[in-house]
Amino acid sequence: MNDSLDIITVIKILYKNKLIILLTTIVIIILSFSYLLLKKEYKTVLNLYSNDRVLKEINEPAVFSLNSFEFYKYLKENSKNLSVLKVDDDNFYSSVSKKISVETEDNSPNVKVQFVTDNINDGKQFAIEFAKLSNDYLANKKNIYLTNQLKALDEQFLFLKQNIDLSQSKDPLIDTTVSKLSYYKLLQKDSTPLLKLIDYQSKPAKNKKIILVLSAFLGLAFGILIAFIKEFIKTINWKDIREN
Repeated sequence: MNDSLDIITVIKILYKNKLIILLTTIVIIILSFSYLLLKKEYKTVLNLYSNDRVLKEINEPAVFSLNSFEFYKYLKENSKNLSVLKVDDDNFYSSVSKKISVETEDNSPNVKVQFVTDNINDGKQFAIEFAKLSNDYLANKKNIYLTNQLKALDEQFLFLKQNIDLSQSKDPLIDTTVSKLSYYKLLQKDSTPLLKLIDYQSKPAKNKKIILVLSAFLGLAFGILIAFIKEFIKTINWKDIREN
């Protein structure tokens, strides 16, 4: 019986304060909608195809190289559009690593890069620039690696040539050296991009439908809370409180 009375009381309180609950819900929905209109953000996702064969050979897997401090420094020195990410210059490396997400799936040559900007066109421009700078950075790493390796292999081959009769010897070191020399010279001449832009797309960073639905529930809950507080205040004997 008490439970029934409690439920009836609750229903009466809700019905009596239905206008307050409705107005509170509407106000919170309006505030959420206004926030979405004023705080526009766009998430840009670009997909890059990486030349894994070459990148693994030079020990520069794309997902690790593009998350390195060295790459962030290169980006800071060469990017004309980095400012659109609103990176904190005082804590640059920590800030930029949070602003740009670089990831890949296992055994996939594709690299997915994500970042957020206030303007959709800024996102598109930075996406194109990021793809170019990423490829330029890795191409430079490739050239440095191959130059150093070819120099070392040339010296090694010259030493072997001076100390071993290459026409008679079957030393596997000779075969390995000659093979690597030939392969690295081919890689050095190969101008195929190490990272190639497949596509990119920009869309609102926040899901408007989810935010509005959540704000409606929040407004409803807050309105009900206000209704119960209002009814509770009515039960307080303020005269007794003052006398005590």
